[in-house]
Order: sequence, then C-alpha cells, then structure tokens
Amino acid sequence: EGNAGEKGSVAQLLEARLQLVVAWRSLISVVTSHQEEVFHLGARHTPNRQEVLSGTVDAILTHLSVSGKMVSIATELSLLYMLLLKKWAKRDSDIALAASVKQLCGVLEWTCQEDSLVTAHGSTLLLLQTRTYSSLILSLQAIRSTKGHLEPRSIIGAVPVVAECLRSTAAARGSAAGRNKLQVLAVYFLCEMVMTLPSHAHWLPVFDHYSLLPILLSRLDQALQVRADNDGEFVSAIVGFFLHLARAEGTAEALVANRIYQPLMVTMSTTLSTELPLQQEKQSLHYGDWSGVWKTSLKLFSSLLLTLGQQMLPFALDFCGVYQERILKSLNISDAVRDLHSLGVTQSSAHFLLCLSRYRQQWQFWHQKCHALFLRATVFLCSHCVALLSKPSMLKQVVRAMDASGSLPSGKGRSHVAHAH
Repeated sequence: EGNAGEKGSVAQLLEARLQLVVAWRSLISVVTSHQEEVFHLGARHTPNRQEVLSGTVDAILTHLSVSGKMVSIATELSLLYMLLLKKWAKRDSDIALAASVKQLCGVLEWTCQEDSLVTAHGSTLLLLQTRTYSSLILSLQAIRSTKGHLEPRSIIGAVPVVAECLRSTAAARGSAAGRNKLQVLAVYFLCEMVMTLPSHAHWLPVFDHYSLLPILLSRLDQALQVRADNDGEFVSAIVGFFLHLARAEGTAEALVANRIYQPLMVTMSTTLSTELPLQQEKQSLHYGDWSGVWKTSLKLFSSLLLTLGQQMLPFALDFCGVYQERILKSLNISDAVRDLHSLGVTQSSAHFLLCLSRYRQQWQFWHQKCHALFLRATVFLCSHCVALLSKPSMLKQVVRAMDASGSLPSGKGRSHVAHAH
C-alpha cells in the first residue's frame, strides 16, 4: 500500500523469489534422481527427507495470498512436493504424511475461498488445485501401503471442497481439459479417501450432508448425455468410484437410494445406442476411457446384486432387459476374441449373468424369453472356449490376431503364442 516505488520493489522481490523457487525445484529434482546419497537424502536418511517434505508444505502455506505472484510460487512448490512424493513416499515407510494431508486439505479449502483470485489468476489457481489433489492421492496411497494411521477428521474437511469442485466449474476458469482433469482427480481423491478410511461411518454422513452422491449422479447423467471425448475419463472415474462403494452393504444401499440405476439404464442406453462404429471409435484418443465405462457398469451391477441380493434384483433384471442385445453380442465368441478389451467385456458379462443366475426362478418368471436366449448364448460360448483350449493351433491364431491388431501389451504376443504351444 506504499508508493509506486515500493510496489515495484515488492514485485521485483516476488519475481526473484519465484525464480529461486524454480531453481530450487530443479536442483532437488536432479539431486533426488542422481545424487541422493551425496546430499544425505538417500534411503538411510529418512529424517532429512521428512524435513524437506514438511518444509515444502509449510512453504506452500506461507505463500497462499491474494497476490498472483505468491500463488505462482505456491504452485511451483506444489509441483516440487508432488515430485518428491512420487519418489519417496511408497519406498520409505518411515515418512510420516498424516500431518501433511491435513495441511494439503487446508490448501484446497483456501483455493475455494479466494473468489477474487478466480477471475484474475484462474489458470494458476487451477494448476495449484490439480497438483494438490495429486499430492493428496499419492499421500493416501502411501499411508495405505505402509499401513499408517490417519485421523478421519484430518481429511473429512475436504469433502465440501470436493462437492463444490464437482458441482460448479466457476472455481476453475482454465481450459475445458484443465477443468475436466481437476474433477477427475477430485473423484480419484474420494476413492482413495474411502479406501483409507474403511469404515463408512466416518464419511458417509458427511457425503449425505453435502449431497455428494446426488452431485456425482447428476454430473454422470450430464456427461452421458453429451458424451464428449474428454468426458470419458471423468465418467469412468465416477462409475469406478461407485463400484468401490457397491462392495459394502451400507454404501451400496446409499447408491440404490439415490437411484444410481437411472443414468446407467436410461441415459447410457441412449448413449451406447448411438456410438460410433468400432474402427471409427478406436481412432479417438479417448476410446480407452469410454470403452471401459460399459465394462465397469457391468461390474457395478454385479457387485450391487452380490451385496444387496433381492433388494437389487428388480433393477438388475431391468438392466439385463435394457442391454439384452449388447450383452448377447459380447457373448459371441467372434466378438470376445477380437481384442483384450472385448475379452474383458465378455468376462464381465458372464460374471453378471452368473450373479443373476442365483435368482433363476425370478428371472424366468419376469423375462422367460430373455433367460432362454442368455442360456443358449452362454452354452455356445462355453463350447467355443472349450474348442479353442483343446486346439492349440486355433488358440495360437487368435493370439496372433490380437497381437497383430495391437491389442496385446507390448512384448506379450510372443509369450502368449509360446504358451499356446
């Protein structure tokens, strides 16, 4: 608030600090890649690693200010912290991350409170949020892999921030791709959180309070209606998160209570009926994201049926009826062996039918013709699979065809052919 000269001096000071932070980040990256032991940051120096990580988070918090340059410094530091987590967190079980998780949640809360920054520095703020979510995901994965302890209240506070992120794009004025990436990371963060805090008593009431499941279902329905290429990963992340929730009774009941079946049967059936031909679809950069949504949806309904039984049966039967032709097509052996993705869809379809077969009498009563068609298709699929397995020459041709089409992982084709021999 001083004169113009003082303001200019402050701007120069902040610019110099930003350059120093970038240089520091580059130095630490080189050191951790090639000279860890020389700088006492190797596996035997956990306290030093801990000090660098903690100091970096503290520095991020120090630079949270309405000044755009300060936010840029915090963003550079967040990149450094994320890179260090990738290198150290899972390899060093002695690094304590619980305190940093709480601090990172505080960073997220701050980014949502500073509305004045959105208009002036939206892209930088978006980058800070994206890197903070990535760091939280890495931290939770590390805590879980090392069986560390995390207080639920240290992370539950981030739920309203995630809800706001998913509800509105106003807090992320960057590119459409940037906003999409941020929301994908927000869903991944939720998934890591519920896996790290296995008791849904910790987080399900908070989800209900902030209407998180209805928000996710609404965004899922919107994305399925538009079916934009860059929404594929977002839809896949949401359905994958629901799949995790479907494996426990309390959370599975919450999904059904929020009518999870509605977008996956009504909206998605229209989306899938207008999809592009396979060859044209595969040319899309996002083919892998969208093609996995159907397979994950099959797994989701199978899991809900296994968890809830009779409560889920009417919806599972409706799902089977709505997608009868699509499931029957996946049971065709010529489609099943086209590539690894198709084989995975066939496996998921067969597992869904296996779960449904536990209620054979109800299935026959409600959809007798449908039941007969699936029974016949399953018998044919089994006979064709037995024929393939009993004739190595045929199996070898299938594997070679998959390898030639590029559907097998690099280097796997020869080993599979050798195994077929």
